[in-house]
Amino acid sequence: KPNSALTHTSKELKSSLSFNWTSPINIPSGLHFDSSVVESYSVFWTNLRTPLTTTPSVTTNTWKCSENFECQISWIMDKASKTTNFEFNFEVTTDRSYIALGLSEDTDMGSDSVMECLYHNGNVKGQYSYNERIDNSKVTDLILNNGRYDDGLMTCNFTRDNVMNNSKIFDIGQKQWYLLVAAGPVKDGFVKRKHTFTATSNSRIDFLKQDLVVSEESEILTHLHGVSMIVAWVFFGSVGIFAARYSKSINKKLCKIMLWFQLHRTFMVLAMLLTILGFILIFIQNEGEYSELHSTSAKAHPIIGIIVTIFVIVNPILGYFRPGKDHPKRIYFNWVHSMIGTVLMILADVTIFIGVLMHSKMEGVNKMYKAFVIEMSLFLVYKFVAGCGMEIMEYCNQDKVSSYEMSTPGQNKPPELEVNKEEKVKTIMLLVHTVICLAFTIALIATLFMNP
Repeated sequence: KPNSALTHTSKELKSSLSFNWTSPINIPSGLHFDSSVVESYSVFWTNLRTPLTTTPSVTTNTWKCSENFECQISWIMDKASKTTNFEFNFEVTTDRSYIALGLSEDTDMGSDSVMECLYHNGNVKGQYSYNERIDNSKVTDLILNNGRYDDGLMTCNFTRDNVMNNSKIFDIGQKQWYLLVAAGPVKDGFVKRKHTFTATSNSRIDFLKQDLVVSEESEILTHLHGVSMIVAWVFFGSVGIFAARYSKSINKKLCKIMLWFQLHRTFMVLAMLLTILGFILIFIQNEGEYSELHSTSAKAHPIIGIIVTIFVIVNPILGYFRPGKDHPKRIYFNWVHSMIGTVLMILADVTIFIGVLMHSKMEGVNKMYKAFVIEMSLFLVYKFVAGCGMEIMEYCNQDKVSSYEMSTPGQNKPPELEVNKEEKVKTIMLLVHTVICLAFTIALIATLFMNP
């Protein structure tokens, strides 16, 4: 009762006292304990005030699982009722229409208990599932308190027991878990497809405490895939093909081999190696599965990428077995080799454009989307203008040679001055092209890692 007191019943010396106090159901604000301690008749202390401290029976927490789009998971654990209420708020797209929260012993997929919310054709449903290595299978339905879809946002609310007595539905509060989030597309019948987004808490989470949950979005291999392809084709491929097409009149050698050929061969081999590396990285990221995405452009990206990877290996092999300069079939080899290289360059540019646009849309990074559209468009316009300009220059130079041969019978070379002038111009154009391609490469990679 308020203003009641507790005192000792013995005058024996004592160093401490302990007792139990049963609080009222509704604890009044400002409740505190006042104590008096007596050592002797002349030595004593009074009005020792101790505020009441309580351990709440309810803990709440929120995890913002992505910085790039709406992805928020909240929970309220009630120790008294031994239940936890979860709410998922999640931005739905065609390539991201389910969200799954896993409880795991580590940060890797495998032996994880999963709670899922899925959206399809205006309906939202929940289910429990279990990750066995890289395979996920449904355990049982999850009854939702509220499941709705409104203006692109899915809200999913459910309450579960902290102890479920099911080996594939992990208990909450008894143990700390890493939190794993995955999101991806859903097909007819609420069938989940390969995830397009993942995130992991950077530490184990104690549901009994109100801790800050920090994400680690596991997209590093996807970004490295993009970097490999950008460096391969925006820089090495562009410069290598330019050197072979427009720099043959540069009469300089590197290691006793014509400069243009050294550049072409070296840069195209590097483009091939980086393309293969990029293919391997995305293969690992997708765990060996083909990415099943909904939009037409997203479906085209892996298909064109595979074609580019195949032919970027085939073309150097053809180059190794090319016939000699004077062989009658050399002209056919030159035509096929050149056509494959040109088509590869076009397909690679298209694939890179689709890939980063697809990634930026999936992640909701509007700044990335706009910046990449501008940068890649400028690069493609530059390549078109530069190609047209160099073709005109090649045509004019050939016309000059033809005119000189007609006016100077018996000689098939223009004056040395004309040759030196053309060589200087071609050298400058090669250097300028290399610098411009390098600048676009750096800009595009910076955009790829752009924060929202």
